[in-house]
Amino acid sequence: MTPNPELCHQSSLLLKSELVKEVTRSVEEAQLAQEVKGKVLQEEYQEFCQTKGRSLYTLLEEIRDLALLDVSDSYVM
Repeated sequence: MTPNPELCHQSSLLLKSELVKEVTRSVEEAQLAQEVKGKVLQEEYQEFCQTKGRSLYTLLEEIRDLALLDVSDSYVM
């Protein structure tokens, strides 16, 4: 029994197309997961107003800037 070359060719094309579909699907899922993660992070930032900086120094700079704000106008009776 010798393998049919046409059958092998069709089989390899089918495997390639399945592989392409699988890779495309996994890439789309990864992109969707990244978008969801970005939205969650943005919502958390808006909810908790977390600092944009990534270091303690930038956090302390933001606090210093807030301390310099004039809030006396907000306490008018």
